[in-house]
Amino acid sequence: MPKKKESAQEPATKADVLAVDQKVQALDQKVQTIDQKVQTLDQKVQAVDQKVQVLDQKVQAVDQKVNNIAIKVVMIESDLKEVKENMLTRADKDEIMNSIDGLAGEVRAMGRSVLIRGNWKEEHDGKLDNHEKRIQKLETSPI
Repeated sequence: MPKKKESAQEPATKADVLAVDQKVQALDQKVQTIDQKVQTLDQKVQAVDQKVQVLDQKVQAVDQKVNNIAIKVVMIESDLKEVKENMLTRADKDEIMNSIDGLAGEVRAMGRSVLIRGNWKEEHDGKLDNHEKRIQKLETSPI
């Protein structure tokens, strides 16, 4: 180990210069090691940045899909509301069926009435024809 100088104003010896040179070389190696580690960290940070960008793109795609789904849900809700407003309920169906049953009963009654009137008309037509013949006989017969 070099001797310690008694004062800062004495000239440096070769040993002093070699010691300083060794310290500088050691510091240079440490700086190079730190530079390598910083470069490695930079590469890792760049890789992470790329992965974050990919994730951002995926998140944007998912956001777009969620927005599309939300729009479709709103449209479906609107359609469902319209269907509910226009839908035939059981009560509506029962009311319609009761009305149809009532109309069917009236149609049956009218059908019977038509049949009865048809028979009545045939009976009366026969009697009218008979009266016509009798009236003609009376009109043509001498009194």
